[in-house]
Amino acid sequence: MRDRNAKLKVIQIIPADRWFARYTDASQDSSDNVYPLACWALVENETGERWVEGMDNASDGVALAPDTTNFIEYVHTSEIQGETWYAKYHQLLAQVEADQKSH
Repeated sequence: MRDRNAKLKVIQIIPADRWFARYTDASQDSSDNVYPLACWALVENETGERWVEGMDNASDGVALAPDTTNFIEYVHTSEIQGETWYAKYHQLLAQVEADQKSH
């Protein structure tokens, strides 16, 4: 596992269509939360090592998903049909869309 305090440079980003970051939700009934990825990022550390990480906007602003303490995994929509947290995500999405239409 990489050091979360290490300085990383984003080299390139590409779309992450149909990809999500899955997180534990300790504040609720042990269910998980899922957020769509904003993009995939090619990152580089101070020694020149490069790898790809997903970025999402689950917190304030866009950040690397693994930098969040409760990050579990990346999941593609083809893997999550029927999962309860996937249904929860769609409920939240419908609520956000309804709120946006009412303003």
